Amino acid sequence: MRCDTSVIVEIALQYKKMTDDKPIAKDTTATEEPDADDAVEKSNGGSAPATETEEAAAASGATQSVDELKKTLENLSLQSPSLDEDGEKKTAVMSRDETIIHALRQLCKRRSISVKRVLVITFQTNRSTEFSSLVVDFDHNRFLDVYPQKDKPLDYKEFTMNDGAVNVAYADDLPHPPASTDKPVPTVCDSPPFCCKSIEKYMDRFLRDGNESFFTALVAGRGHFPNHVFQVKRQIDGLPQLVIEYYKLEDNTCTKVNGTYTNKLHAFKNYKCRTHNLFFGVDLFDAKNARGHNYHHMRLNPFLNIHLPMLRQVLDLPVKI
Repeated sequence: MRCDTSVIVEIALQYKKMTDDKPIAKDTTATEEPDADDAVEKSNGGSAPATETEEAAAASGATQSVDELKKTLENLSLQSPSLDEDGEKKTAVMSRDETIIHALRQLCKRRSISVKRVLVITFQTNRSTEFSSLVVDFDHNRFLDVYPQKDKPLDYKEFTMNDGAVNVAYADDLPHPPASTDKPVPTVCDSPPFCCKSIEKYMDRFLRDGNESFFTALVAGRGHFPNHVFQVKRQIDGLPQLVIEYYKLEDNTCTKVNGTYTNKLHAFKNYKCRTHNLFFGVDLFDAKNARGHNYHHMRLNPFLNIHLPMLRQVLDLPVKI
């Protein structure tokens, strides 16, 4: 249950009024003689003073009402969101995702980045392969797995943080993507990591530093790269459903592998299959997870990749989340 703070304020005011107006029980240990005014009022048909029993009952009833109101107020305070310094509602105990999104909102406000609709943002440690990408639906306070690119890659802006140690690319105020459907992403067929031999390059550009050969070999299914892993993101073209898998190409055989790979090289290709209406995003990773060296800035990556050590550098997150 969540309650608006105005309700809490109203109950608090009622509580204060009731405590201020609370009758004081008469001291039964002392006896008092009725004064002349009381006697005259009673003889003239006026209302008689309340008896001790009536006053005690009134005090008891008021005390009970105050106690009930106080308990209600305490319960609402525990269940209600508090307000931060910017007037933004937040719960007393936030989940990991809520904590990250809250911290990201503060960064966006400082940088005049929109906190409406959807934000795609990528942080990269300069001249390294360490990065983290967030896809945030601010309107619903949640992460998205991917921001679909139906027709062309996203246009994005860039800036640096931490005295140039961190590069940032972002696209803000993006339209909400199509809702997910129950239709599953088709599994890989007889041409891993792709669905078939009919794939074609999408928005292709030639890769430098000898990285073009990795992708040429992957498409052909022939090569031997024991020190590299291909991350393959497969989705129905234009929809948010996403499957992420890792493959190694060794001895002319492409095999799916399990593991956690964090050092992405500055080398990627996108592919489409018009026959199966699928989109593939392929990134090259260092298989040894050794800290890589990257002379090129990271592009905007529209896929969710929460890397907490990276995010702690840029969002001032607590150590334990």
